[in-house]
Amino acid sequence: MMFSDSVRDKLVTLGRMADAALERSHLNRLEARNLMASWIKSDRRFDGLDASKLARRIDEARCNGSRVDLTDPRLRGGEPRPLSRDTYW
Repeated sequence: MMFSDSVRDKLVTLGRMADAALERSHLNRLEARNLMASWIKSDRRFDGLDASKLARRIDEARCNGSRVDLTDPRLRGGEPRPLSRDTYW
């Protein structure tokens, strides 16, 4: 896994976590999401982010081909940005 604090390395790490969680859970996405949330909680680079929301967002992004925005205020328990059109929260 990548251990730098850059956004790119964090996203690479999250992608690898998602792959490993799916493999360990035998492709059970709900179980993989919970496993990934526990891994996110243990990684200090993601302190301040809601691990369960981030794990859910990563799962949804992988399903629909979108990107995860680590600066989204909803991952920190805040309100959505003005004019935000996404409905996956």
